[in-house]
Amino acid sequence: MGMIHASSWQAAYPGLLPPDQQANITMAERLARFNEIFPVGSDQILVAEIDGVVIGWVAFGASRDDDRGGGAGEVYSLYISPQRWRQGAGAALWQEACEGLAKTGYSNADVWVLETNDRARRFYEAMGCELDITARKMFESGGQAIPEVRYSVTLN
Repeated sequence: MGMIHASSWQAAYPGLLPPDQQANITMAERLARFNEIFPVGSDQILVAEIDGVVIGWVAFGASRDDDRGGGAGEVYSLYISPQRWRQGAGAALWQEACEGLAKTGYSNADVWVLETNDRARRFYEAMGCELDITARKMFESGGQAIPEVRYSVTLN
């Protein structure tokens, strides 16, 4: 999963992250970050695979936002190997995560996206998410603060 995380960041974030931060994205660094954010057993993580090879993953659970209360779940991360973008794996993982959140009793699924990440924003909008104009935060990367926006979808 570290390789997918690193290759996705390298492909998706040129011009969106500080150049020195972009240059330091490696499989080892992303795997360490993954293990820091998602300790084993702490949240739900699903993978997509083709012929036994993992091509993507999604991590989700309770919302980490104080303003959301207990009714909202959150998709923390969704990454697909860049060679597999636009082939349906991201949409399938998103759907599985939303179903998992709904089964757990959440009424909404939230996801945070870099404000300038137009590709991700189009993806979540295509998945039925709406921009929450009241929610914004800053993502720290390489000593810079980068704005993030929250998208949300009502779960069935």
